[in-house]
Amino acid sequence: MGKTLRRYLLREVVSLLLLGLLLTTFVLASVQMVDLVDLALAKGVAVWRVATVFGYMMPSYLELTLPMAFLLSIVATFARLARGGEVLAMRAAGVSFLQLTLPLAALALAVSAVSFVVAAWASPWANRGLERAITEMARTRISAALTPGIFSPWVEDIVVYVGAINRKTGDVAEVLVADERDIEHPRTILAPRGNLTTDDEAKMARLRMYDGSILSEYAIPRSYDRTAFESFELNVSFGAETVEARSSYLEEPRRMSWQTLVDSRGAASDDALKAQERGIEIQRRVAVPFSCVLMPWLGVGLGVRQSRATRSRGVAIGLLAILVYYFLVTAGMTLVHQGLVSAPVALWAPNVLLLAAAFLAFRSVSARPPKRGRP
Repeated sequence: MGKTLRRYLLREVVSLLLLGLLLTTFVLASVQMVDLVDLALAKGVAVWRVATVFGYMMPSYLELTLPMAFLLSIVATFARLARGGEVLAMRAAGVSFLQLTLPLAALALAVSAVSFVVAAWASPWANRGLERAITEMARTRISAALTPGIFSPWVEDIVVYVGAINRKTGDVAEVLVADERDIEHPRTILAPRGNLTTDDEAKMARLRMYDGSILSEYAIPRSYDRTAFESFELNVSFGAETVEARSSYLEEPRRMSWQTLVDSRGAASDDALKAQERGIEIQRRVAVPFSCVLMPWLGVGLGVRQSRATRSRGVAIGLLAILVYYFLVTAGMTLVHQGLVSAPVALWAPNVLLLAAAFLAFRSVSARPPKRGRP
């Protein structure tokens, strides 16, 4: 097969791959986009902060959409070539399906490598950045957590209700605060008006309420107390995380870089649960990117069909195949958590099934010359 034909196939697949990445990522991110737009337009969070959060979400979406878009781009390319008679012309010129697939197999190695880099380094880095960005957003515009007319979980076992809020000035009306940070001494604060401010330097949120009352409950002896006030200030700290919390945050497997994950697996061998979680994450980061290597063989088999009717179903079957694959990966992780199978068996079994499907699909179209369907 000549260089011109190889370049033609690669150009067609890569262009559809990029388009597929855009579309599938947009579909997965659309739900989060609604919430992020609401933060920017309705709750006064700076647009650049919202854009930062959205950017940090992208690597996690790419972990899912890259294998999916790669398979669908191959299926769509060969479905179009078969429909236009180009596959028949290539076969008549002596070009086999194996020759057509080999350039895509080389591309699959590159896509698999990119997918591994995203899973091993880019996604953990983005997950850490996402947590920091969300925390910083909460610190600087804590009013975004309050929705008028709704009991909103705020922070530290505090639920706040406001009838109205001016997000520019921080003025609130019809305030009710349920403060249960002290389990033995919970209190309810009611006030007709108040003001919410944040102190970025002190990492503190201050809710100052006016002309209200505090209803306090005492466990021993069982009693209640009501205190009226002209002005009362509720302070909530958003200071730096403690060393222990920060350490726990960094040890989360989904947030650990590849080298850190591998090195720390042995250190956690005395903790069975931690070792299991890190073992699952290591296998997942390798197994899912490896699936890209099998996509050309499955995609060619699904894209080149025997009739016009079945050709039109190639993309739908490809989408179903990748969804079933992700379902099996998730189910395998669940089985590992339940102690029924080991992580390598659970995470690589979907690839074995994908290999079998790819072999059968590719063999079905390469075993005999394709027939031209009715126009």
